[in-house]
Amino acid sequence: MATEVAEEQVVERLEIPVKFASRRSSELRLVLVQRRPVFGEGGLRIGQTEGITAEFHNGFYAADAPEIVERLRKHTQLNHEFVEVGAEPDAVPSSEPAIEAILKATAELDAVTLEEILEAEQDGHQRPDVLAAAQAAIRRVHGVEPAGG
Repeated sequence: MATEVAEEQVVERLEIPVKFASRRSSELRLVLVQRRPVFGEGGLRIGQTEGITAEFHNGFYAADAPEIVERLRKHTQLNHEFVEVGAEPDAVPSSEPAIEAILKATAELDAVTLEEILEAEQDGHQRPDVLAAAQAAIRRVHGVEPAGG
């Protein structure tokens, strides 16, 4: 008896429009596809192809076509001249997942995990709320600080 294995295909669902923000210029203009001359018989120029540009206004551009989003995400100036809003490389992530992990490790009296979280935060984002929560949780797990204090 033959067994069929179905391949799983991952398809990214785009939330349109995707917003981009300029880092330096409020009126940034990016050429995504250059215009090209079109020549007719005898080598005479009879027109040009359509180009594609992304023109930022007041520092923002909203891409509403998947092809434009793809071109902007692959652009050489991404994260230099402009960034994708919500995917900035220097953005500090929410503390919520780290705090939840600290609460879980505290409830389980897992000092090793708490130490790992603290070390990762010290080496990474250094968010004051996460550092304080991890340090307090470590003290509580080791019995240095009472649960209510």
